[in-house]
Amino acid sequence: MTSFINQMMESKLKKAEVTIADQGMIAAAKSQHYEDKFKTVTQEAQTAIKRANRDAQAKLDPA
Repeated sequence: MTSFINQMMESKLKKAEVTIADQGMIAAAKSQHYEDKFKTVTQEAQTAIKRANRDAQAKLDPA
């Protein structure tokens, strides 16, 4: 009986380890996704700011 319980617990432990590893990979993928998205948004914002600065400067400079 003890052997059966040990086997059952080992099986559950292995499943838990796989689940934990899967969750770690999912978390890493989500983190990378949001880092990439942040970089894109940041680059777009910088481009918009530069464009706005050029437009404003063009309006200030005599033609």
